[in-house]
Amino acid sequence: MEAIIIGTGGFIGAILRYGLHLQLTQVQNIFSLYPTALINLSGSFFMGIMLSVGRQRFGEAWYHFLVTGLLGGFTTYSAFSGETILLLKNAQYQSALLYCRLTFFGGIFLAFLGFILFKFLSTYL
Repeated sequence: MEAIIIGTGGFIGAILRYGLHLQLTQVQNIFSLYPTALINLSGSFFMGIMLSVGRQRFGEAWYHFLVTGLLGGFTTYSAFSGETILLLKNAQYQSALLYCRLTFFGGIFLAFLGFILFKFLSTYL
């Protein structure tokens, strides 16, 4: 049942992300240049609110629906932000710094590696 709750939230979050992305790119302003950044930042803001409110206020099912599902489907960046906040809250500063570095630089490096590797392999396929 928990998987259905999270999946439903994830479905709604993904649809919200897609719709907001479409809306932001149709309007010519600063937000149309960086729709993913705006989505990631707003998702992180709402993740902070959810972590502040906590599970007790909503109960486990609603918390999983909203945090893991809805916000996770809206942006995985909010999950990264939330996990970093929890590490900082628990005074695990070195772990938080390592997590940020690994996620940021590792993610860019592996995306680049995947891009180059597929470009190379696609010439032989």
